[in-house]
Amino acid sequence: MMRPFVILILAALMLAAACLPVGSNGSTGGGGGGSNVTVFGRIIWIETGSAPSPAATVRIGPSAEETDPLDGSFQLSVPTGSAQAQVTYAPNLGTPVVRTFDFPAVGANTDLGDLFIGPEQVTVTGRVVDSTTLTPVSSALVQIAGLRAVTNASGEFSVPNVAYSSSALAVFLGLQGSVSRTGYFTQFFSPPGAAIGGAVEIGDITATPEGSTTPPPLPTNLTVVVRPLSMGAGAQVVVRQGGLVIRQGVADGSGRASFWLPAGSFALSATSGVQNGAQTVEITSPNEAKQVQIDLS
Repeated sequence: MMRPFVILILAALMLAAACLPVGSNGSTGGGGGGSNVTVFGRIIWIETGSAPSPAATVRIGPSAEETDPLDGSFQLSVPTGSAQAQVTYAPNLGTPVVRTFDFPAVGANTDLGDLFIGPEQVTVTGRVVDSTTLTPVSSALVQIAGLRAVTNASGEFSVPNVAYSSSALAVFLGLQGSVSRTGYFTQFFSPPGAAIGGAVEIGDITATPEGSTTPPPLPTNLTVVVRPLSMGAGAQVVVRQGGLVIRQGVADGSGRASFWLPAGSFALSATSGVQNGAQTVEITSPNEAKQVQIDLS
């Protein structure tokens, strides 16, 4: 028969165990237990404009995952409040790179968009001004290549550590940055040229007030017209440079698709069902506007 003092000890142990907190997975343990959210996006290698090969590794807090080999996408379950992603990539040729991306603390499922990495890094600088008064616009959010900065009282901004490759500029020059601020239309910009001394100067970016009667135009300098119209509407339009896809879009109801392209030579193609066509275009200056027609056959 069990002695009374043994029974008392067992009872005390059972009571102590019952008082321990239970974790979210049903195990006992103290503290923690915060909920997770899903963070997803894509990692893009700046030299090719496509997924890193071999795969890169994305880490946010305690969670890590390799990027999809086809499109560079990733998806992680991370603690709420996470605000930084670290990307590690070891190319087959060249030096391994480690890049860090900061973002607002997440409290819900969040798409980080495209995060660009490259063998080099540059600083992108510029100034945001009001299009009607030409006065500086402060506290505007500037985003490019997955990085962000805020304009100061003089409207100036500086975005460090932007992915760059001095040997393959096409994708870098095609990056589309954005400027947004309450009370203004979102404005877009692209790098005007190669880096000088590790920096790329954008110059003045004009932000148009929402109350203005002249909202800013879309950032395009090439219009592709696909004909005949019966097949052109809804056609898939692709822009390539050196065999690399750098732009793609769908023609609207009038058979038109518009793009912004840096200076250079480009091969254009359009496809609608089994019909297709091709054309080439030379952009001598990013500020010139061109129109090219592609005939489907």
